[in-house]
Amino acid sequence: MSVITKEINKSKLIISLSGAIAFYLFAHGFRFSNMLFSGDALFQLCQNDYAWQIALGRFMHPFLVFVRGSLTSPWLIGWLSAIWIGLSVYLISDYLKIEKPLFIILCAAIMTGNPVFISLNSAFLQVSDFYALALLLSVAAVWFTDKWFADKRKWYLLVPAIFSIVFSLGIYQAYLCVTVGLVMIKAIKALSEDDSVVETSIKVAVYGGITILSCGLYFIIWKTFQKALNIWTADSYNGLSDIDEVIGTGFFSSVASAYKNVIDFIVNPEVFYSLTFRSVNMSILWIIIFRISNALIIFATIYLVLINNIKKKATLRCLLQVALMALLPLGINIVCIISQGMQHTLMIYGMLLIYIFSISEFSAISTNHGVAKPTKWIPSFLCIVPIVLLIWNNCVYANQVYLKKALQQEATTSLLSRMINDIENMEGYVLGETPVALSGNLRSCKSIPTLENFETIQVYGMGDSLLTYGGSENFYINYILNVDMNLVSIAATDEVKKMPCYPDFGSIKYIDDIIVVKISD
Repeated sequence: MSVITKEINKSKLIISLSGAIAFYLFAHGFRFSNMLFSGDALFQLCQNDYAWQIALGRFMHPFLVFVRGSLTSPWLIGWLSAIWIGLSVYLISDYLKIEKPLFIILCAAIMTGNPVFISLNSAFLQVSDFYALALLLSVAAVWFTDKWFADKRKWYLLVPAIFSIVFSLGIYQAYLCVTVGLVMIKAIKALSEDDSVVETSIKVAVYGGITILSCGLYFIIWKTFQKALNIWTADSYNGLSDIDEVIGTGFFSSVASAYKNVIDFIVNPEVFYSLTFRSVNMSILWIIIFRISNALIIFATIYLVLINNIKKKATLRCLLQVALMALLPLGINIVCIISQGMQHTLMIYGMLLIYIFSISEFSAISTNHGVAKPTKWIPSFLCIVPIVLLIWNNCVYANQVYLKKALQQEATTSLLSRMINDIENMEGYVLGETPVALSGNLRSCKSIPTLENFETIQVYGMGDSLLTYGGSENFYINYILNVDMNLVSIAATDEVKKMPCYPDFGSIKYIDDIIVVKISD
């Protein structure tokens, strides 16, 4: 382990952690200062879905809850997430040889303020720090393997590399994309440096072997947990019941979807609400700006990757680099293939490596490490300015998302408080005893209309109302408003269907000794 302790750069570590914490607070601080519970986070204010998580293949969740606690505490989760991401920034900057503080801070900003963690903190807060830890472990796997190559290939460095992947998969399988993507980027960069083609190929093969071995060990451990605890295999959209069908008739369709989703990530970024001028939403200009920016970033990165070998007339190296870059979208989105084309925002963290790759190339210019000095066609700002604009967009967008959630919370609290007051004023009502049934849901309640000017502010897991699932109203009343109410279910009988919706007259009445409130049709 001597090479590890000797090579830990304290100043780089401090910059990585400081940058990650600062940008995490800038982007997400408002969320941690407010309740804003909705979606899965509302249902899991006290996490108790251990069997379900194991059924999904996430056998590490019970252990993490045991250590961190089962209550979804925003500030605790926020600080843990920032620290795990900060450590990931350090390992990536060390692995890809990103040396200058500016470029490390840019990495930290990209890795903290992004659609994945906006969605996590918005609707899935209870697992936000877990997924940040899965990210750290996925990066640690390649970092330990890289140190294994550097430290005369001593076996004890492979143990943490293997188990980092195992535990990362045991938290959330989608971060395998980060491991695969980093290996491919490292190989592309190595072909511009002094490593021989054979040496690079051997290293990639070793990385691949370790990853396959780790996936096999993960599967064995998961099945052992299932067998010991008598837990089923989830067959939902995010389960692993169909994992054996990955190589099948739909394989090429999944590959096409993987490419398509990466292109969509580049071409259709989520942008903040800017202004409306003469009934035109000017945010469309930001979309155009980011499309141009992404094109410049990709062009500059490809140029910097290839320029040395072009000048050296190293045709084979150029061809290998082009082939790897053509396959990179599959590497950073391999989970899309594994899931047979299914993908949502929480699964796309690997796509952020596009920007990390670009930052690493421009960092190499500044340190004259492995790539040529920039020419008049590739000034440094060609990468830095677009990435700074992207960081600004993500931070503003995150704060707008949380503002929308805060307004939704105020509207939800106001409506349910009035409703509870009307229920308690019903004749014969006894607190905590009289059964109360809510018919319908707030998602389609006319009393909570869509917020004007906020229509485009929408992330995965976030709805037009704070209460996105059926039954959310019950959780909100019991946990957020802390009202002792005997909530029961009722069928949508003809009598219930004829009732008007709250707050119209007749929307609350007794039916068979149950107080029924018609929320929506």
